[in-house]
Amino acid sequence: MITPPKSPIHSFFENQLWQLLVLAFLFISFSFGYEYLTVPQGSWFGLTTKQWFWVALVSPIIHQTYIWLCWRGELYFKTVTRVFGRPGFQIFSLGFALLIFVRFFSIVAVCLADYQSFAIPAAVRFPLAFFLHLPALYAIYSVIRYFGIRRIPGEDHFRPEEYRGKAFVRQGMYRYSSNVMYVYIGLLFVATAVLCASKAGLLITLYMYATVWTHYFCTEKPDIRYIYS
Repeated sequence: MITPPKSPIHSFFENQLWQLLVLAFLFISFSFGYEYLTVPQGSWFGLTTKQWFWVALVSPIIHQTYIWLCWRGELYFKTVTRVFGRPGFQIFSLGFALLIFVRFFSIVAVCLADYQSFAIPAAVRFPLAFFLHLPALYAIYSVIRYFGIRRIPGEDHFRPEEYRGKAFVRQGMYRYSSNVMYVYIGLLFVATAVLCASKAGLLITLYMYATVWTHYFCTEKPDIRYIYS
């Protein structure tokens, strides 16, 4: 049986001030970075490049705040299942999926709106994008095949007793990294930015990496320590 933390309130807020400060710093820094790069005016699907860039800046903050509130609320207080009952995890997962879709779609939209703002020859960007896709696609396969779809939105936070005895995944791409989703899958968006030769796309992809690792160290890692230790 998992021993409750000495102070659930302290555990709920653990590292979240750091996450807030880092996300604020990243938001401001990358906003200035966009202006510094003098990204040319473009548009895609009815929004300008700058508007898509702002969506891509804001969506990770909303997404990671949602994850923190629901993960920690459920882990320490059973908040989600108390409100929604047995379907609590499914309802949370729907919100998780919608937010992550907006988060990733906006990155692709930035790349398409800012198409070819970098003078990269096709003979360079096409092969480079192709090779960057390969580890990303194998990582996606490894996550689905070995990690499991239900673990992606964090089922272990809803059923910690079931997951505590499970070993960490070591098959597929997990042989090379214990954190495949944050290390390799992001290369899919790097490849997209390279393929589109997009300055803003490369910048927002760097922002994506910075925000997901902030989430990992401030929220996920402490939770893993509590659930699996």
